[in-house]
Amino acid sequence: MEFTLLLLILLALWILTLQSRVKRLEEKMKELSYEEPQDESCTRTAEPAVAAPVAVRDVTIETSHLPPDTSDTDFRSLEAPAERIEKAAGERPAASPQASGLFHEISRRLFGGNILVRLGGVVLFFGLAFLAKYAAAHTHLSPEMKVAGLIAVGLGIGALGWRLRRRPGAYGMILQGVGAATVYLSLFAAQKFYGILTPAETFAAMLIAVAATVWLALRQDAQPLALFAEAGGFLVPILTDTRHGDVTLFFGYYALLDLGIGLLALRRAWPLLNLAGFLFTYLIATLWGVLNYRPESFAVIEPFWIYFYLLYLALPILEARTGHRLHRRLPFNAAVVFGLPLLALPQQLRLVQNIEHGDLATSVILGILYLLLALWLHRRAYGRKLSRAYGALGLIFLTLAVPLYFGEESTAAIWALEGAVLLYRAGTKTPLRLWEFAGHALLLAALVLLCLHGCTSPTHALAGRLAIVASYLAAAWALDRPAAVVSFFRGSAAFYFALAVLVWILSLYTPLRDLGVLPRHILPLSLLLGSLVLELLHFRLRWPRLLRAQALYGPLALLGFFWDLIEGQRLFHPFAQYGWLLYLALLAWGYRLLWRYQDHWESARWLHLLWFESTLGLVTLEAGYWGERLIPAPEGKWLAMTLALMAGFAAAFLVPLPRRFAPFQTDYRLEGAAIPALFVAELMLYLGMFRGFWGPQIPLLNPLDLTQLAAALLLGLWIRRISPQLSPRTQPALQTLYGLVLLPLPAMLWSRAASRLFDIPWTLFDLGLSPIFQSGVSLIYTLIAFALVLAAKKRHNRLLWFVGFGLLVAVVLKLFLIDLSSTGTLARIVSFIGVGTVLLLLGYRVPLPPSHSDDEQIREPEAPDSLHSEEERGGRK
Repeated sequence: MEFTLLLLILLALWILTLQSRVKRLEEKMKELSYEEPQDESCTRTAEPAVAAPVAVRDVTIETSHLPPDTSDTDFRSLEAPAERIEKAAGERPAASPQASGLFHEISRRLFGGNILVRLGGVVLFFGLAFLAKYAAAHTHLSPEMKVAGLIAVGLGIGALGWRLRRRPGAYGMILQGVGAATVYLSLFAAQKFYGILTPAETFAAMLIAVAATVWLALRQDAQPLALFAEAGGFLVPILTDTRHGDVTLFFGYYALLDLGIGLLALRRAWPLLNLAGFLFTYLIATLWGVLNYRPESFAVIEPFWIYFYLLYLALPILEARTGHRLHRRLPFNAAVVFGLPLLALPQQLRLVQNIEHGDLATSVILGILYLLLALWLHRRAYGRKLSRAYGALGLIFLTLAVPLYFGEESTAAIWALEGAVLLYRAGTKTPLRLWEFAGHALLLAALVLLCLHGCTSPTHALAGRLAIVASYLAAAWALDRPAAVVSFFRGSAAFYFALAVLVWILSLYTPLRDLGVLPRHILPLSLLLGSLVLELLHFRLRWPRLLRAQALYGPLALLGFFWDLIEGQRLFHPFAQYGWLLYLALLAWGYRLLWRYQDHWESARWLHLLWFESTLGLVTLEAGYWGERLIPAPEGKWLAMTLALMAGFAAAFLVPLPRRFAPFQTDYRLEGAAIPALFVAELMLYLGMFRGFWGPQIPLLNPLDLTQLAAALLLGLWIRRISPQLSPRTQPALQTLYGLVLLPLPAMLWSRAASRLFDIPWTLFDLGLSPIFQSGVSLIYTLIAFALVLAAKKRHNRLLWFVGFGLLVAVVLKLFLIDLSSTGTLARIVSFIGVGTVLLLLGYRVPLPPSHSDDEQIREPEAPDSLHSEEERGGRK
């Protein structure tokens, strides 16, 4: 206990040295605020006392640049004016407070001012303490005389400090503090060491000493002395050991002491005094609660706790009001404003933990109280900063109250709405980073709570999910506004917009499933409904992000549609369960958006192609499903798919588009038809794997042969249509690829006809051993080569002639490698005679066509003849 008292006195002595600085600060603020016209006269009267006029100007500049909003404790040691003027002549201006570091600040606090007086006061107090302990053990004086002597010494030191109170360097203030500490020490020794006073008598005596010290502080306008008296007053019940008595008396004493601090706040703007009172009250009450609190003491403790909270809630307001009245710009007392709820709220929640909804009532009452105070302070000049702080605390308390009453879904919705409002508020007038951080925190907290609760919600929670969607959209809109301040988190608008879309899809999943509305296509239906909502919002808000988001409707809707098909294993029956109706709606709305916004979208070209390719693919898959069921043959499915794909392929480059979509006609013919062309070629070749048991068995007039021939002609027509739009290098490559695709087609058609006409088994092995099939293949490809060579001669195309010649070479090689093995058969004779005859005809009728250089050499001699004939005609004329 003695060590505690010594620490208290040391702290008090350090605090007392601030008095002169505070007093000088107030005088200087008054001069700057109300005596500006007298500055020149004051400067002129100070000039005769100074040897160098320049030094006087330096002092004037130094005083004029004092920051008006500096707190009491921010000033350096204030010395006598004469001393400062003398020192200013030989010293440079002091560094700015921003440039001073932590070490400099600590050294200034400890060693600034009159260091001799500080050390002397500390040493004197220790000497008196040692004297009291020595006298108690070794002297033969009565205890009353020992205590009276110590009290007399303390009063004498205090009286001497009062007489020297106007001396610079806080000399008198330190002596008054040492005297008060000596009186406290004497009263403590009277009870602890000698037993002269009872705890109640010591309590009353110390209370009188505290009141006297406060009176001295008020008379001298000395905040450090008031701080020392306050510290002594709070430690009186602990030093006198009365904290274990009546709890009402114990907390009643602190209630009166805090009330005294509140009354002092009406007269003086002392922020440190209020902060110290708050910390002492909290620490002592918490210590008592940990050691002595019982639930049956709630009726006594709760009123005192509410009283303490309300009092220190009002102290920053009184402090700001008094500072405004005294024309002092004080710093914002954030320690009390934010420390009060941070430290006191957990204790309050502990008190009401056994009361149903006690924590909820506490949060709601505090939130409403803070908001009302914020509204009241907003209309007053001295309360603007407090208004913002109290408003933020009110929102925090109401935010904390939400999960105490509502469920997870409602809590997430309310937090999201609150976060959107805060982001909107942060984006108006001036950048309010605190509001923005709070808004982002609430929106993300709502997302976390939503994820923890589950990705899908019951039908009755749909309203909460839609509120969250609206909140995320509102937050994105608030951050996207042209007049909004740039957000600290770049890209947060796009992030919240994406979250809104995601939550929208998740929100509609369970309700649509419960209602039975297209249960197999919930994802694309959600996207369709969402796009309709975005269109309505864009019509009202003209929000550019909505316009860009609508461009993603097509890819997302199609992705969702195909995802549902794959998940439900219905890829080859996509239009089942009203899928056709949904896809018609998706397609119609997609082209409606393209009709309206294609001029604003850079990706409009690809969206056109995406919708066309997806539609053609779904129709092809659905046609294969019905072909498998309606055509009684293995090839029914693939035949139907090929016919559907050919129809879409032909429409891509043959059907003209409406005038609105006319700029994309070339895209449909080139890129739009390219993918269907590949699949048509693949299916055309794949149909050659079937014999064709369905339909008439007439060669070239059965469904399979007609489909393959139509596909080949359609591919040729497409290549002919698009060739003028291709580069010179691309055209030959595409034509060569087309020829390679058609190369096996005649053999497929002949294999099917030979199997039917000559009853050859439909297997690759049997066909390969059949002389009739081999001879037919040789003759057919010989005739094809003959036709190619004739066409090459007509067009003077040497490349085409070499293609035909190469095919003939391949036929000849086949004759000697394959057909020659069929000895003694009529088929071998026919194939050799037929091929040989064709070769002779080709050699006679279609020799190698001349090259372009040969043509030029042949035509060169004709030029002089023609020229000569012209001359002759001219001469005759």
